[in-house]
Amino acid sequence: MAMKNGNSLWCFSNSTFFQYLTLSRKIAPHPNNEQLAMSKLLEYLSIDSVLPSPDYEKSFQFFKKYAQELELKIQKYEMETGKPIYVLKKKGTKTRAKAVMFFAPLDVAPTDEAEWTTAPNSPGRDTDGKIFARGTQRGKSTTIQLLEALRRFKVTGKAKFQRDLYLVFGSGTDDGAGSDSLYRFLDSNAFREFDIGYAIADAEPSETDVYKVCHSERLSWELSIKIAGKVGHQSRFVERDCGRKLAAFLAKVYQFRDEQEARLTATENGARLGDVTTISLTDAAGGTMTSLLPDQIQVFFNVRIPPNPSAFYKFEELVHQWCEAAGPGVTYEFTEKPQSISTTSTAYDDAFWNAFSGAITKEGAKYEIEVQPTPSGLQLLRDWNVPVLGFSAVANIENRIFAGDEYIPEREFFNGIDVYERLIGAIANLSTNAD
Repeated sequence: MAMKNGNSLWCFSNSTFFQYLTLSRKIAPHPNNEQLAMSKLLEYLSIDSVLPSPDYEKSFQFFKKYAQELELKIQKYEMETGKPIYVLKKKGTKTRAKAVMFFAPLDVAPTDEAEWTTAPNSPGRDTDGKIFARGTQRGKSTTIQLLEALRRFKVTGKAKFQRDLYLVFGSGTDDGAGSDSLYRFLDSNAFREFDIGYAIADAEPSETDVYKVCHSERLSWELSIKIAGKVGHQSRFVERDCGRKLAAFLAKVYQFRDEQEARLTATENGARLGDVTTISLTDAAGGTMTSLLPDQIQVFFNVRIPPNPSAFYKFEELVHQWCEAAGPGVTYEFTEKPQSISTTSTAYDDAFWNAFSGAITKEGAKYEIEVQPTPSGLQLLRDWNVPVLGFSAVANIENRIFAGDEYIPEREFFNGIDVYERLIGAIANLSTNAD
């Protein structure tokens, strides 16, 4: 038996997992059936969803069965081979009302398995009631919370909403290239026919008892730096070589990173991750022979920048200065450079915002508004003036989305179902006058 933080940690063996599923089938479908909800979470966590090779077929069968249970229509779209998007729909009673959409990713970014006490796709539980598995803090937990909230409406006979309700689950949102599949879907005629009026996208959890609500998000830029230098043999002191220029450029990059991190950690600033700019070295190429210094090196960076025109201008000017300081022959190019500054309204007279915020605070919960540090995948909708909020119904948790031993406390998982039940009821039944 493995140990985790002094508490015993056990995995759900096949027999234990089967008992969960068997018990859930025998229990009457009470609207707050936590046993059934937990069995669904464990089943979904056990499906391999780690990029670059998730088991999409197994996940589709999982969603197909879920849709049958909840009497939802399900449609599979594939705008790019091997990058599916699943859409579950609940028809509303008002045919001309704008539809409501909830979005969560189908897959997760890989992490170092050496940092895990158990295998990331083998759910484990410690004696404090924490469930450990990849996707517990974002994506998979949100998905089950949404679906189990809908089950409550079905069981109580209240599953008739004024607006069409769409649950959209997209692939590849965290692997760079895969996000293009979601973009194509959002830009398709099929999606336009949904006539979405309001959307809520999965976001990162909160480490306090205050929920995070994101009205905008940092933009992802891709930066390429080309460094030309003098060729020479590795046994000689070569002036103006690529390596020296690269070192000078990287010194500027990491000085900037340190400044941004200091701004984030300075308590008097009150800055959050979405308020600062991060730049990370992601790839490098150059050289043809190990015995010769290369005549050119190319390095690549990912930049996450707040949606602020001033930040756009200042950062590009900094890159220009860094290149000049590194020496002659150092040039830059932004291969991706979105500059959207679209923000979803949180004004007191906005009907959608009032319905959303009221549903959160109804039971005394609190929230704070911020810029989402990671992409939601739905920024395109904001650019089309469709209100999009990033939100996670998981709080009071150490954020371990990109680390080992990711977990969710059972109670936080169940609380999240309560929150989504209130959100769905409030937004899907929002008066058509709000359109």
